[in-house]
Order: sequence, then structure tokens, then C-alpha cells
Amino acid sequence: MASDTPKSRELPTRSSVTVSLSGEDEVKLTGYREKLVRGGSVTTLLNKAPWGDSFGMVVDKFGTNWMVNIADVAAEPAVAFVPGDAEFRDGVTRSLVGTSATENFCARRCAST
Repeated sequence: MASDTPKSRELPTRSSVTVSLSGEDEVKLTGYREKLVRGGSVTTLLNKAPWGDSFGMVVDKFGTNWMVNIADVAAEPAVAFVPGDAEFRDGVTRSLVGTSATENFCARRCAST
């Protein structure tokens, strides 16, 4: 997944990396988000997005940006799987270069909050 900074937002000067957690398991993804925001901050509330999913952004206590996208299971997916994404045993799709380390990275961040 790739995205840019909208003109309505200030260009961040800290971390230029954003980790994306996406999937259909609302309970699990909301739990990850709640753990990540402890000691950090909410940058975008978790709300219904124009594309139909629930979407929100947080910065964890270490300064890492996180995007959380919870798929609207009633909607037909536009893209089922994008190269560079990896679906792990828990059913959550995570996007990041070097996806093999992503699950461990998230687990460490969530465990340390």
C-alpha cells in the first residue's frame, strides 16, 4: 500500500514509515489499535471511510505511524490481494516491505504497550 500526505495535512518531519494493518476481524484489529495508541496519539479517528471500510490512524509511543483498515465484509472487495501484502495465520493482512518481519514487529509493539 502506498499513500501520500494530503494538502490539508502538514507533512510530517519525523518517521516517514507507516505500517498498515488491514483485515476483516474487527475485534482483533480494534484490539491492536487500542494497544498501539496507549502512550501514543490518535491522528485520525476510526470511522467509516469513503471506500466503505472503517479506517483510522495512530502514532504509537515510539513515534511509528500506523494505519488500521477494517474491511466492510458486506462490500465486494475491489482487490483481493495486492503484491507486497502478506496474510498471516491470524487472518490480518499487513503491508510493509519485508513482510516476514511485520508480524513480529507488530507483536513486539503491541506487547510493549
